[in-house]
Amino acid sequence: LREALVTEFPEIQRLCSDRYLSDVLSVPNRKFEYALNEKVRKALEWRREYGVDRMCNRFRYNMMKGVLEVLPAESDLDFEPGAGLLKLCKDGAFQILRDRDEEGHIILHSQTQRIDYHAVGVEAGIQYHVLIIESALQIIRSENGCGPESMILLADTSGPLFAKPPPIALLQGLVSLLQRAYPDRIHRIRVGPVNA
Repeated sequence: LREALVTEFPEIQRLCSDRYLSDVLSVPNRKFEYALNEKVRKALEWRREYGVDRMCNRFRYNMMKGVLEVLPAESDLDFEPGAGLLKLCKDGAFQILRDRDEEGHIILHSQTQRIDYHAVGVEAGIQYHVLIIESALQIIRSENGCGPESMILLADTSGPLFAKPPPIALLQGLVSLLQRAYPDRIHRIRVGPVNA
């Protein structure tokens, strides 16, 4: 996979470890061409189109506080976060937990009822999720393939009984995001109330 894509997407060298590419190829009944074109190529194309690196260069995840911190812009061409995204980053309703599961997977904890997507907007919500997932992937990449290359997504639905559900457009966008941009990066999704 790497050899087939490295000329067109040199960033594959830093984004995809051998272990991750092996995971993508080892899914039962998945053919090489499908893994190449439908999984890895589409994910790399999406990163470029969405400007993931440009967006991520403006943020740093603070593991102790569980929030994304905005870094100063270095030029007028840098990504400029909107008010909705800044609010989400400050509130920290989607976090990377310090503890991992028994197999060593990073756990992403989304406190869904704490986020008012109607107020901040669908695009800010998707950007926020991208930034948290990318922060988790940065941790995974720093381990050089020594740990699991996929994550657990814990969607915590505890909160007010009649809280406003997220817009359908956001839910569709997040499903599409996970399928296209992060193939085989989510090991398991758990949805439900979480006791403190």
